[in-house]
Amino acid sequence: MQRRVMMAAAALGATLAAATAIGVRAGGQAHSWDEFGKEGGDYAKVAAVCKAHAKLAPPPADLPSPSDRAGLKSCDSQTLYFGIGRSQDVTRARQCAYIEAGGKDGSPLGGNVLLAAVYANGDGVKRDLDMAIHFACADGPEGAAPMEIMGRIEFLEAQKAAGAAFERYDACDHATSGYLGGFCSSRAQDLGEVERKKKIAALVGAWPAPARAAYPVFAKAEETYVTAHTDEVDLSGTARASMVIEDETEVRDKGLELLQRLGAPHGFSATPVELASADQALNAAYRKVMTGPWPDYGTVKREDVKKVQRAWIKYRDAWLALARAHGADQRTLDGLAKALTDQRRTELEGGDDK
Repeated sequence: MQRRVMMAAAALGATLAAATAIGVRAGGQAHSWDEFGKEGGDYAKVAAVCKAHAKLAPPPADLPSPSDRAGLKSCDSQTLYFGIGRSQDVTRARQCAYIEAGGKDGSPLGGNVLLAAVYANGDGVKRDLDMAIHFACADGPEGAAPMEIMGRIEFLEAQKAAGAAFERYDACDHATSGYLGGFCSSRAQDLGEVERKKKIAALVGAWPAPARAAYPVFAKAEETYVTAHTDEVDLSGTARASMVIEDETEVRDKGLELLQRLGAPHGFSATPVELASADQALNAAYRKVMTGPWPDYGTVKREDVKKVQRAWIKYRDAWLALARAHGADQRTLDGLAKALTDQRRTELEGGDDK
């Protein structure tokens, strides 16, 4: 997770000012709600709502005690709130978020932003939409892109309307900037990884002993390829962090699909002739990329494709070693190799093999 968060933070730089200045006067991002409201219209409405909720105080019982603070040093409210890599604990998540809100650093989805979700959703506390609005505004107009702020407040105000059906609140549902989008994508990947690991554990647990023993070696090789594969991601846009995360997720999802097929009867099957034909098609696609006209792929260069291709060969071999440990016969091995080869060819051709 740390690598992805660093990449998301790297997207800030010179692009954050542009991403957060949408709809704000030429002078740049607003530094007060009065300045924010000068845009008029919905901006003025949101500014008025935030100013009206600024002095609300949370219930004292909701605040972390000194002992809570001592036990939550270096905590991460999101991992506690969503149960990422640990058991979910919304009470500790709330306490942690209060601690985070008093600091200067941290994820743009923690601290006050997470507290808004806690009160909006009534997770471990009495549902309080006014308190949710207070925390959604607490970081001021500099805390997020203007359209993100407006989306959050308008959603919460709509939830207050008489007869409104309950909808869970999530700041990521209102993300408009590449900066916040990177963190939201990172969180989504972490949540997806929790479920993926559960599925893999169930699959591998039912395998023969030699295959179970071989899986950790394969998993390490797969992770190496997942990282290498991002060399083919264009990093020139403001959403580059999200693009990297989405690419990593796609490779892992394809891997899970293959693992499910490996353990299924007749999951893979190909003749030597069919595999040879797939190899020829892949080689032709690779030659075209390496020697033909080079389209504008942003930051991606031919050398990057070459590196990924080399990494893919090791990835393919790791798959075949795992399949052998699983007891695969030659026809199954050829079928697996063909499936991997077809996937890679489709990537080089710029298509989608799903």
